[in-house]
Amino acid sequence: MTSTFKLFLTFLALCLSACVQTPQTLPPEPTRKSFTSISTQNTNFVPKAGQSFAWYSPPITWATTGPTYLNDDIEAAITTTVEQELANRGYVITQDSTAADFIIGMVLSTDDYNHANDFAQYFNLNANINSDGSAPVVNAHIGVVDGRFANVNPPPSQALVWKADLETEILAPDTDKAIRIARAKTLTKRLLSSLPSGK
Repeated sequence: MTSTFKLFLTFLALCLSACVQTPQTLPPEPTRKSFTSISTQNTNFVPKAGQSFAWYSPPITWATTGPTYLNDDIEAAITTTVEQELANRGYVITQDSTAADFIIGMVLSTDDYNHANDFAQYFNLNANINSDGSAPVVNAHIGVVDGRFANVNPPPSQALVWKADLETEILAPDTDKAIRIARAKTLTKRLLSSLPSGK
């Protein structure tokens, strides 16, 4: 073996040792909380492209005893995401609930609220993540009501033509606002994932 070749091997070994990196453990992603979701729809609910949706008033009902974990910006992100998802499916958003084909509304309830089960019974859904109780849990209930019941407050349960429920643990209050907004959008899209597109 020539001295030049030995020198080359030594140089190569030094280069390889310099390229070795110690693996680092990344901090856990704060948005990756487990969640479950379920949905159901009336067999007669076959919406057509171009049909209109209006928000129930108020669009989001809060059912929580403590401070609201989701602030106004996040509520706006949720309602905007719902409207985008409806538009993506070929529907029209209208402000006139009396003329809308369908009414859509949402309830956000936290597990510290004594009457949270009232909403779950109304929607007749329960997306249970079997939380160990170490973190507060929120349920997002959303329902679509036949527009003929626009003036009935609250509408009867049989008026629901599509409904969905998503349950997840709430992020820590000190979580960065941008992360909270991004997660709210992602979970809202997941909540609406089974809503059919207009035919």
